[in-house]
Amino acid sequence: MAGKYVINGAKIKCSLCTKPEGTLMVTSNVVGVQDQFWATEADKGKPNLLFQGNCTKFSNNPPPCMGVIAPIQWQNTALGMKVNGNAPLLESSTIMCATGGVPITIADTTQQSVPTNLQAMAESGAPVPAPEETADPEIIEAYWVDKDMNKETTLDYNEKARIRIKTENAQGKKIKVKVYESDFGPMNDDFIWEHEWTLQNSDAILSFNITPNMFIKGEEDLVHFYFTLQIEDLDEEEFSNDDADYLKVHLVRYVPRVLEALGWNKGAELQEEWFSRQPSNNPDVNDPNLSIITMDWVLGFTSAQTLHTSMIAQKIWANSAGKRALLSEIKRMASDGEITIPTTDEASTNFGVFDTSLITYKNRRVPKFDKYHYQERAFAPGTFSSLDDLTAALANFVFRMSSGGTITKTKDNYSIQINRVATYVRDSFDFIDPGWASQNLGYWNIEENKVVKLAIGSGYRLIENSSYQNYRDEFQMGGDFRLYSDIHFTNTNDTFEVPLTTF
Repeated sequence: MAGKYVINGAKIKCSLCTKPEGTLMVTSNVVGVQDQFWATEADKGKPNLLFQGNCTKFSNNPPPCMGVIAPIQWQNTALGMKVNGNAPLLESSTIMCATGGVPITIADTTQQSVPTNLQAMAESGAPVPAPEETADPEIIEAYWVDKDMNKETTLDYNEKARIRIKTENAQGKKIKVKVYESDFGPMNDDFIWEHEWTLQNSDAILSFNITPNMFIKGEEDLVHFYFTLQIEDLDEEEFSNDDADYLKVHLVRYVPRVLEALGWNKGAELQEEWFSRQPSNNPDVNDPNLSIITMDWVLGFTSAQTLHTSMIAQKIWANSAGKRALLSEIKRMASDGEITIPTTDEASTNFGVFDTSLITYKNRRVPKFDKYHYQERAFAPGTFSSLDDLTAALANFVFRMSSGGTITKTKDNYSIQINRVATYVRDSFDFIDPGWASQNLGYWNIEENKVVKLAIGSGYRLIENSSYQNYRDEFQMGGDFRLYSDIHFTNTNDTFEVPLTTF
């Protein structure tokens, strides 16, 4: 019975279903292979064989397949091995549906080639031999790996923990893993988690999530995990238990999860952006983000909308200071070749730059439109305001403003007409401290997905700017950056005259 083994999520096919391709979901065991569970002959019920279409065995008003499917028994399963007492499925396995009278087949096992002698034998069609009775099982090596099975000692944001285990003469043997957090001292290390299963491969991958509950047992911002392995009644062995081999996980990797649970999605997106960037503590030299924050979203918060409304009502773009600043920016636009000042009477030219392309200006990476802003107002949420997504994403930021319109030369002067005003948010997503103390970013409960400004009980951990700095030093990821929102336009009609000597 040749073919690959079948794992959770495999594609199945029924010729009588209006949507013939379905999905095989494993419920018979939690034995892992390639981050999924092995499919076995016990996965034969309605919860396992999922089809979205209707059964055409019924000519009139075909009912949903899920309502009438009646699987009998898997055929052509693997010989010579068991997973939790059941034979594994192969790509050649089939199961008859009593309702339709046709076999359900495996369309795609979804299993990829893995480095294991057992897999190669299965694909060749050869029977899988049981381990030699006379040979003692042995763990050759075991270590933490990433999703590509390369050795890894730092757990990146939102990644599973994975242990690669290479053995000899151990197929069919029970093996137990225990995960510990090292306390680096005379105290007993914290026991975190354990799992027992039956080895099917000589080269196996065990994957699992380091959950908040598992993490907080360590009680440190940076936790160092190692593990032990024991095959049946043999001696327990320790692995990855020195500084070069520990799996390291930092408290701040849970912050985006808390934000998502609270529904603070913009804050979570900006956290993810920071985690994905190369290490940097200089936001000015990195490309800013222009895609996450929108003005519609910012103005959905009453506090931000109040400040923006005040700016518009006061027409700060057209007060005395605003007019002087605008004239300077118009001269800069002309000097940069963005506009041409009219030189003949009654001639006009448009001014205003709203180009989002990135440029380097004063050794900073900025969108071109930001070069010509000329008014701004700072927003601060206030010490006693409630926490929300605006605070999580931006906290203190500035509304910046520029404008567009026309310049008309007359016999006696230049007439400047402002016909639209552009407002946008500029902020810096960074974890830079002034030097004398690290900024408090709140107290976080990663088990209950809560954050407060002041500690209110057990389970809350203080996170500061220095927490992210330490993460960056340890993991060599995490880049500070500037961010800009899109542009919000307000139509207006404000005109003033300046002497011909102005330009």
